[in-house]
Amino acid sequence: MVLRDSLLLKKFNVISVLSRSICFLFFLISLTACKNQSRRSPALVKFQPVSLKAVTIQEKITRQDELMLAYTLSVLDEDNHLTNTQNGAWGVQRAKKGDQFTAFQGLTIEVPPKGRVVATAVLMEIDDYSKAQKLVADIRKYTGYAGAAASLLQVTELTNPVGYFLLSLQAAGLVLNNSNRIDPDDLLGTFSQTYTYEEVKKMTSPQTIPLKFSADSRFDSYEYQLNLQISGPSH
Repeated sequence: MVLRDSLLLKKFNVISVLSRSICFLFFLISLTACKNQSRRSPALVKFQPVSLKAVTIQEKITRQDELMLAYTLSVLDEDNHLTNTQNGAWGVQRAKKGDQFTAFQGLTIEVPPKGRVVATAVLMEIDDYSKAQKLVADIRKYTGYAGAAASLLQVTELTNPVGYFLLSLQAAGLVLNNSNRIDPDDLLGTFSQTYTYEEVKKMTSPQTIPLKFSADSRFDSYEYQLNLQISGPSH
């Protein structure tokens, strides 16, 4: 009887030790997972125009359009505040029917965990060449992190592509006034797309975004084909 009780006690002690060991192992696994979650590194995203083709142009008298393409990457935190921006501009470039352009500078930016990035592109046909040239120079100058100025700018769900573009410039320190504001009548087409941190991390290959900006009316007709490309940290 004593021997049986001793064996049962030993068996209970062994089970108790194993249970504590398993619980401790699960605790270590959970702790490691939490640390890995908190140590997730920012994801690098790249964005750039690849090609722009003038299928038909807007100006029927001069038979050439003066084009400007502006594009941005805007990083938002979990509270929808702008925390970082990268801005690019191409032009002002004269385009005739059938012309195709491929020389564009790319943008790169880091997206933190719980953050999002908004890729935006705005294509314009410019009336004032000298004003547009200055705007292009300003856009190229004002890019990057703007500290407290950016944190004051909150993005809403109603923000459109031009709104994202203007907020990105404002966050970088460029405030448009009457001398360099964007005229809505100059717009040929706009694009914006939001990507979460997880979506950026899952980009295993560059994604091409084909766009067609067009109008076909009695007073205004044109067609431009714009190809954009976005890629994640593995490229």
